[in-house]
Amino acid sequence: MMREILEIDKYWYTAINQLPRPIFVQLFFLFLDYLSLGGVLFIIFCLYLIIFGKTKQLKIIGTIGLILLLVTTFLEGFIIKTLFVRRIRPYEIITNATVYGAKPLTYSFPSGQVANVFSIGAFYSLLTKSKKVFLIFIIFGLITGFGRIYLGAHYPTDVIGGVIIGIITGITVFKIFRKTSWYKNF
Repeated sequence: MMREILEIDKYWYTAINQLPRPIFVQLFFLFLDYLSLGGVLFIIFCLYLIIFGKTKQLKIIGTIGLILLLVTTFLEGFIIKTLFVRRIRPYEIITNATVYGAKPLTYSFPSGQVANVFSIGAFYSLLTKSKKVFLIFIIFGLITGFGRIYLGAHYPTDVIGGVIIGIITGITVFKIFRKTSWYKNF
């Protein structure tokens, strides 16, 4: 069973990774990739809320966002990726893989960028109870995940793992947050 899953994973990785590469599509995914690398976009957003937020609620949202990014990155990047799974990147195995942008130096499973997007998305969607916020993060997360495969950095199951880990982490942190005195301010 596992062998079949890995073969399907390689098939879809290659199919997506070898799609036509018009320059504007490459630039779009590279730009998105650099924005989501290490949660940079979300870190900037959270710091902005902490520093310039006009209400206590906005400062709290920024602080929790940073904590969530740290938790997600530690969970996916150290615990799962480094201590347990240690999956080799697809471009190290698949000979016809094309990598655009910098080659990641860490292990492949799960996708940290996708985990960060979905953890922040799950948390803020639950906090705001907004379908629009939920939809924005779903779209951004799916585009980010597709881009990680298209650019050659991840297998599809790495992306799926990032989605699952991100959602579980976002929901868990929200449930913990809901029990704090900070939540009473909302």
